[in-house]
Amino acid sequence: MASQAIVSKRPEAIDRLYKEDTRNKIAALLPRHINGERFIQSAAIAWYKNKDLQKCTITSLMEAIYTAAQLGLDFVQAKGHAYLIPYKDKATFMPGYRGLIDLAKRHNIVRDIQARVVYKNELPKFSVTYGTKPDITHEPMIDGDPGEIVGAYAIAFFDDGTNHPEWMPLSELKKVRASSKQAHGPAYSEWLSEMYRKAPVRRLFKFLPSNPEISKAIDADDQHYELAEWAEFSDEEIKTPSEQINKVKESIKVEQSAQPSPSIPQGAESHAGDSAPSPSERATVIAERIAYMEAAGMTKAKLAALLKFSVDDPSKMTVDEMDKFDIIHGEWSKSKKK
Repeated sequence: MASQAIVSKRPEAIDRLYKEDTRNKIAALLPRHINGERFIQSAAIAWYKNKDLQKCTITSLMEAIYTAAQLGLDFVQAKGHAYLIPYKDKATFMPGYRGLIDLAKRHNIVRDIQARVVYKNELPKFSVTYGTKPDITHEPMIDGDPGEIVGAYAIAFFDDGTNHPEWMPLSELKKVRASSKQAHGPAYSEWLSEMYRKAPVRRLFKFLPSNPEISKAIDADDQHYELAEWAEFSDEEIKTPSEQINKVKESIKVEQSAQPSPSIPQGAESHAGDSAPSPSERATVIAERIAYMEAAGMTKAKLAALLKFSVDDPSKMTVDEMDKFDIIHGEWSKSKKK
């Protein structure tokens, strides 16, 4: 009698992951530079290594994996691009700080981003300078005990040779951790220094141009926090338009007190009275208004950070984005005339 091969039954979640329809969907979502089989394998390994993840619903697992595939971020632990994080009975996708950096570089938003943690015994050779020539000097310890973590920083390097640094002391890093839905979960307990690096990287992104992929990654990361610490004018998320506008007023008053206000040509203001302008007409008006705001000191970077979408090309704004811009511009104009 011929011996029969013993075939072990795969767990249901892994079986679903390797089904043909799932593989086809993942292949369709992945960018061309990502190998589909390796991506699926990275997800399977992440699932096998986490017992809590194995208790999550298959539906939530697939959704998290599809999100990662769409962004082109796999779960290879050594790369640190993305993680599958269990939250109660749901598997969730969380981008790593290296994944965010990869997206920014992939879309030519930055030349590079470096993120580091700073230890107590490194402080004598560590300095941060802001102003017209921002700079961070850090000489890490090669030998000996570096001590406890005292902060973290990230620096964005641009093609024109400029850079933008962000420094966060330990008190701010702890505040970010406290806002996490899993402050003592696997992300912080297993990858503390990675999570601390991620905080200043996230702050950098409010100054950088965005796109749908980066916005999706940031939104996915926000789901892991009870509140977003990344708002420009506060350590807490500005959740309502009125709160956001009040913060804009306060910031603009400080900026405008030291700068002359440029006159706004009548042509630009006259658009406000037009009835039902087309999207292209609104985009033209918005482009003009952005130029005037820049002349008064409201940079595109700060405006984009406030609005949470790029203002480089108004013709690409959605109607909702245009409406949001109009609200902010209206309050900006009022504060400038006071």
